[in-house]
Amino acid sequence: MATDLDATVSFPECYAEVLPHLDVAQTLAEKVAQKIDDRSYTYDTILDKLNTGLRWIAGKYMLPDLETFEDVQTDPGVSHIPLPRNYQKKLRWAHNVTHNREVSVFPSTVQLYRWFSVLDQTGRIFGIAVKGRDLYYQKIPSAAETLRLNYWRYPERIDVRTEKVECLPEHLVESLLVSYVCREIFSEIEDGLEEEKVNTKHYAVLFTAALSELEAFLGPEKRIPVDIQTEIDWEAYL
Repeated sequence: MATDLDATVSFPECYAEVLPHLDVAQTLAEKVAQKIDDRSYTYDTILDKLNTGLRWIAGKYMLPDLETFEDVQTDPGVSHIPLPRNYQKKLRWAHNVTHNREVSVFPSTVQLYRWFSVLDQTGRIFGIAVKGRDLYYQKIPSAAETLRLNYWRYPERIDVRTEKVECLPEHLVESLLVSYVCREIFSEIEDGLEEEKVNTKHYAVLFTAALSELEAFLGPEKRIPVDIQTEIDWEAYL
């Protein structure tokens, strides 16, 4: 793919061979290129910033389309395994497929370990916690067990094959990503200027407004109801 825009060739014409169809990547990049009017920013540079913006938004909000389930297999005699490569955040629920029972999800390994007087005992998995990019569990199974995890994954990268941005509301894709990239680029262009960064401020306002629309569209975060423990002695309340 070319990396420099010829001064005599328009942005769409320059990439007509590699982008024969008006897909999301081309459309968004063209919008940004027209607004910044600076040919030192190549298609690849703009595309990278679009993806940075998408990841930033996905990291800040619980986008429904990024919620996923994935099965992982533990290693016998080991207290932790790597998280799935697409894991981004919010391990919300887990199920031990091997023994057909729910597994408790703890917010930290410290709280996980507090439930066990002796660590690394052999037995089936009852609780898990995320630490860094690893999944820790107790107890330690002597044979591999399969855990089904519910979490939020990373968004798919926008590239020349992207037909739509999967995780953002369609009516907000342009306002969110274009304003984000323009804000970032104008922040670089206007860096060092003594006067006010007019363009940076303008697109920052637009990006904030688009985020407010996204928040209103998403509504409150959906939470899993807390199960009532079956061992409660209901007769004690009668």
